[in-house]
Amino acid sequence: MKKIIAISVASLFMVMSAITCGNAAAKDDANYPTNTISLYCGYSAGGGSDLICRILAEKLTAYFGQTVIVENITGAGGWVMWTQMFQNAKPDGYSIYQINTPNFNLGAYDPANPRKYTYKDVDLLCNWVSDYNAIAIRKDEKRYTDWNSLVEYWKNNELISSASAVGILSDDATIVHRLTKYYGTKASMIQTGGAADNQTMLLNGSTDFMVGNVSEMANAHINGEYKIICVFAPERDKNLAEVPTFKELTGENMIGDSCRGFGIPKGADPKVREIILTALRECINDEAMMAKMAEIYTPVNYVENEEYQALMQDRLESALAAYNRSDELKK
Repeated sequence: MKKIIAISVASLFMVMSAITCGNAAAKDDANYPTNTISLYCGYSAGGGSDLICRILAEKLTAYFGQTVIVENITGAGGWVMWTQMFQNAKPDGYSIYQINTPNFNLGAYDPANPRKYTYKDVDLLCNWVSDYNAIAIRKDEKRYTDWNSLVEYWKNNELISSASAVGILSDDATIVHRLTKYYGTKASMIQTGGAADNQTMLLNGSTDFMVGNVSEMANAHINGEYKIICVFAPERDKNLAEVPTFKELTGENMIGDSCRGFGIPKGADPKVREIILTALRECINDEAMMAKMAEIYTPVNYVENEEYQALMQDRLESALAAYNRSDELKK
């Protein structure tokens, strides 16, 4: 009898302990965050990816009442950071990672160093920026003056452009590759150190046209340094209202962009996940934040959850199709 009572008391203690722990966990979730949050960026301080992370971190700090710091873990086009996320990060809500596409999305298809992870291995929260591709020419270019005359010239001449990376991991190189397939033309791509080099090469005549992203090119276009003649976006950019989209010019909805969003390691408490997503949604879509992004010529394309996954899948399939690799698509 004493043994039965002892077991019963022990069982009751275990149940009460479970209830107490459960309540404590719920309380912790309700009070999240209680510590500093790290917002990880896989690119160097001072670059475009880092800049928007710091703008957001300041906003999130005010929103949460807890410090949100930007931590830069650079290397391998972001993959040093993402590998750490997959292998070491805890799904506790205190580590938020910037997701850069196409580098992240197409890492598994990198012919030089294929990664074993895909976007399906991370808990995607939301996309923030779709920095659409654009093509520019010199203002004093005599061979062509707009998109249609560039294309006509291109059909009879191999042209030269440049990008900070070449191949499937580069949105710049990929949009040029897609154009050569679409028009049946040829182009040579010179690998450079980035947007500043690309601009220098265009202006000194080393390249025939420049390909890049709206955030990198809009200011120079507005200041008259060169002329953007086409953007690869669903609609015209408000800062470049006179520049047509590729769809307007051809009827073909060819989208090219560099996307920046956010994800967390899989396995986070659903309540914590929802708190983080709500914070991102409200901070990103805040009127002052939208004005700030317009000020730095960075196009906002906010989508979340399933829509974000669909965006990733679309960009993945488009890039693979451009390089005739659709049959390699991983399930």
